[in-house]
Amino acid sequence: MQFRDMIQTKKGELGEKIVKHILQEKGYVVYTYSSLKDDKAHFFDFLVIKKTQNQKEIFVVEVKSKARFNKWPATGIDIRHFNEYLEIHQKNNLDFFLFFVDEHPDEQRIYGQRLSNLIVKKIVDGNEYPNTDLCKGKILFPLSDMKEIYKLNEKEVLELQSMSSRKYKYK
Repeated sequence: MQFRDMIQTKKGELGEKIVKHILQEKGYVVYTYSSLKDDKAHFFDFLVIKKTQNQKEIFVVEVKSKARFNKWPATGIDIRHFNEYLEIHQKNNLDFFLFFVDEHPDEQRIYGQRLSNLIVKKIVDGNEYPNTDLCKGKILFPLSDMKEIYKLNEKEVLELQSMSSRKYKYK
């Protein structure tokens, strides 16, 4: 099966489409990865620019279409991806914003945060974040650090849930 045909890729594309629309509605110009030859993952989803009278705001966007964890009030990403984002952020002095498109029944929203804020250590409910010990191969961030961006509508939630690759039920 090719990368573009995988259900996780289709779910990701839906999340990216929603986030791209939100950013464009807020006046950002969104540059996307497009290579018809490549059938593989790419380093990040968007480069976003907004010019105001005084300055240009430029940042990198990564969209994760995934439900929060059941066991902890947290979300997370693969540690390998996190390290790639951190390297891009540090080497290029580009801010990196992570958007989470979350269909979990307790969330049903898009939230996110700048990578520079997520890497600040903190304790939430007795757990230190960012946390690499709670879930193998993942780095977790507390939901309390996230800014709410958008409330998903019922159609979007149902479509995202229909593409879930989760091996356990939402709680």
